Amino acid sequence: MKKLLLALVSTLAMTSVAQAMETRFSAMVADVGTGFILTADRIDSPRDPALLGRLATLSMAIQDMADGAVRGDEEIRIGRSETATMSEALEMTALGTDGYRSYLTGVVNRIGQNARVFGLRLDAVEEMADLQATAMRVVRSSDGGPDFDGYSTPRDMVRMTTSLMRAFPDSVDTIFSPATGNIGSTHIWIYEDGMCLLSADGPDSGRPLVALLTGAPDADTCLTTAAKMISRDDGRIMDARHARRD
Repeated sequence: MKKLLLALVSTLAMTSVAQAMETRFSAMVADVGTGFILTADRIDSPRDPALLGRLATLSMAIQDMADGAVRGDEEIRIGRSETATMSEALEMTALGTDGYRSYLTGVVNRIGQNARVFGLRLDAVEEMADLQATAMRVVRSSDGGPDFDGYSTPRDMVRMTTSLMRAFPDSVDTIFSPATGNIGSTHIWIYEDGMCLLSADGPDSGRPLVALLTGAPDADTCLTTAAKMISRDDGRIMDARHARRD
């Protein structure tokens, strides 16, 4: 009975926060290598966890491939009758174009085995990335695939990104290459319902930075604004370096 009551309280709390989630503008820029925050605007406000769920799924799959538990050329089921290699499914999940959810579902089914196991792995990835204000669970969507319920924050989404990039930089560049247009200085581009995350090398410092933006009207605006944020904050890094030298 005690466990049941605790589960009920947790569910009610998650529902309450999720209902209060903001859709307004928020922005964050951080240095991937140091974690130093360069821009912070409403970075601890609750946000929909869908983008974080995709990142966490990709992180789990990349870890499995690094451990040899899954091969990139392994064929997995996509939809009722189609198949794709794991590498192709990860690229399409990252890309997020029409139909990407079939690939996301295929990846989740392969690395999670069932909803309970996937949920446990999701919790483990959140702990490894040191997420502080995220309560996310996987639920079944109307299309039969996974949905991510609950809430997260811009700060935690950036934490997940920096954790992934530090651990598997080459894999990240490969999987996101279709999304980034194979631009060597751009590492991640991902968009989900008015929220986007861009990681790219600063044009002057060459240091990898990550920018997260919410409340954008569309993907193009989100990308343009995130790129400007990275360029602006990279200039601040260089200005600070010059000031220390002087």
